[in-house]
Amino acid sequence: MNELTNVLNYTKSTLNKTEYKGTIKDEKEFYFLVRENGLTGMLFESINKDNISSKLYNNLRRDFFEYINSDNKHLLWINKLKEIFNKNEIKHIFLKGSNLKHMYPKTYMRAMGDIDVLILEKDLNKVNTLFKSLNIKLTSKSISHHVYETLDNVNLEIHPRLYTDINKYNEFLKDPFKYSSKENELTYKFNTSYELTYLIFHLEKHIKAGGIGLRSVLDIGIFIKNNSFDEELLEHFIKLNDMESFFKSIVYLNYYLFDLKVNLNIMKDFKMDNKLLNDLTKHITIAGIHGTGRDHNPFESRVISDSDSKFKFLMKRLFPSYKEMTGFYPILKKLPILLPVMYIIRFISVVFINFKTNLRKLIKTNKIKDTDKTKDIFKKIGL
Repeated sequence: MNELTNVLNYTKSTLNKTEYKGTIKDEKEFYFLVRENGLTGMLFESINKDNISSKLYNNLRRDFFEYINSDNKHLLWINKLKEIFNKNEIKHIFLKGSNLKHMYPKTYMRAMGDIDVLILEKDLNKVNTLFKSLNIKLTSKSISHHVYETLDNVNLEIHPRLYTDINKYNEFLKDPFKYSSKENELTYKFNTSYELTYLIFHLEKHIKAGGIGLRSVLDIGIFIKNNSFDEELLEHFIKLNDMESFFKSIVYLNYYLFDLKVNLNIMKDFKMDNKLLNDLTKHITIAGIHGTGRDHNPFESRVISDSDSKFKFLMKRLFPSYKEMTGFYPILKKLPILLPVMYIIRFISVVFINFKTNLRKLIKTNKIKDTDKTKDIFKKIGL
């Protein structure tokens, strides 16, 4: 973590369009911190080639061009999807990265793993048929979204809903189009107070599921900086969903890490002690985007958030609730009597068909030892 100061200062120099000339002593650590926290697109153009080794420069440049290539493909497909949905009368809202990338200094600075789009539940079968005719392959299903892959390897997540019937935010997420307005044709956009609350909800989901990384924290600061809010409505949404502590912690982190000062009434007089700031920063940084950090075990957060023991966590993964099972096997909605059969099918799939993948997950879960520190951090930030 010795190179974290350099990573943060280079990020701030990009945001402020200033120059930073810090000396990178541990280039390997610097490279992995940048890569695992989704900041290559932010930093590369701010780094002076003459101040670093050719190896580090070439590695960063390679990753940077991957960012640009990915960005071009995502921008192309965002526009294609708008055309497809508008032409076929499918009401839709683009979520998360599709909107956030336009708030960064350059769109490629905000990478995306996939394109998330919200539609009305009644239109899901229509989208399935439409995508099939366009050679867009359905790769997986769940309660909250279907995942598709285009011929040029872009992942599309189509959400017929924002909720899963199994979390505490159901009422807030149940009718999201109610909090949107038309941008053009059938493309809609959330009210900014609703969207910010949804982004915080999504961040909470991912920090519990494994990790969020520094760029995900920066998303919140960038969003607030680039939008205006009905603060009374925002405060209502945040308190309604019991996420005040987590919201304030993430917003305060943006000031602490990136000097992004936020002028929101809800943040008045809020401060975090230095120990919690350092512990939270370290946890987020080591975890990386979606918990992919090389020194992080993503199953630690999942066990803490989902169960009170490793055994219970594994049993929930092997035998999910009926609601979750209907996402994997939609036939259960019509024939719930088949649930025992589907559990057997899932068991066979987990144990035999996907044996290697699930064995790795089991080994990682078994390696979890001391969760007290992470539990303490989560408790202090309201999770």
